[in-house]
Amino acid sequence: MSGKYFIASFYQFKEIPEGDLETSRAALEQLGASLGIRGLVLLAREGVNATVSGDEAAVRSFVGAIAERLGHTTYQLKESSSQSQPFRRLGVQVRSELVTAKGHTYSPQPADQATHLSPQEWNQMLRSGQDFTLLDVRNLYESRIGTFRGAIAPGLKNFQELPAFLETSNIPKSKPLLMFCTGGIRCEKALPELQEMGFANVFQLDGGILNYFEACGPAESEFEGECFVFDHRVAVDQNLQPSAIYRLCPHCGDPADQLIDCGKCGKQERICERCVKIDSKRACSKNCSYHLGVELARRGEVRAERSESAK
Repeated sequence: MSGKYFIASFYQFKEIPEGDLETSRAALEQLGASLGIRGLVLLAREGVNATVSGDEAAVRSFVGAIAERLGHTTYQLKESSSQSQPFRRLGVQVRSELVTAKGHTYSPQPADQATHLSPQEWNQMLRSGQDFTLLDVRNLYESRIGTFRGAIAPGLKNFQELPAFLETSNIPKSKPLLMFCTGGIRCEKALPELQEMGFANVFQLDGGILNYFEACGPAESEFEGECFVFDHRVAVDQNLQPSAIYRLCPHCGDPADQLIDCGKCGKQERICERCVKIDSKRACSKNCSYHLGVELARRGEVRAERSESAK
């Protein structure tokens, strides 16, 4: 890893007893703080989902301690690096679900593993000429900045909208369906939903886009664009390096690539496609946006007054 900070993302579905969740949360929060770890660790009865960063040795030690504490096997890590710290702090949280779906926990069956395609198998399928449906199960703001060629992007605001989309999409249930997400966990949760709906041949990209980037790189990639990540890198390119294109929009938090000069202070900033269309949000911060909005409103009132006096 070439960056100063080592970043590891991982998850595992394996039941954690209800009574162990809070004690594990407190213990892991204390240990992570002592190791200088930052990031987010989610604990639920169905397992763990995390992205953490710091010194590589410290991160690996922390990840090992999580597995030991929770009685899990070794995690499949999606590894990357950054010259700047992608997280402000460490958060260890207890949730009812790792990914909110129908409100039930998920226990993968051994047969589910047959649905996982390695990055190499995924490429073989994409290039095979077979008739299949390619489905991006991520949110709209994620798929906008990068996805696989030919993929259906449902335009979801959140993951819970996926079943409703599938019910009205007319996607053939007999045709093979290949789905993908950032790191694999949303596909795991989507699998039982799809099976309940009658989709007979469902496959997922093992380890998600991040694992695909690590295994294939740009030369072998069928992916177009970058992959959104849930930290201050905003996205990573296909070399798993922090995006040089996108920032977080200071107004709404979506990926932002529209370069503007702040209408209040003149500072250059990137804002998103939606906010750039709003005059008062062509600003570098919420504070400047507020004052710019006041000025624009005042100018509007002055124009209205002049118009009345001219009659």
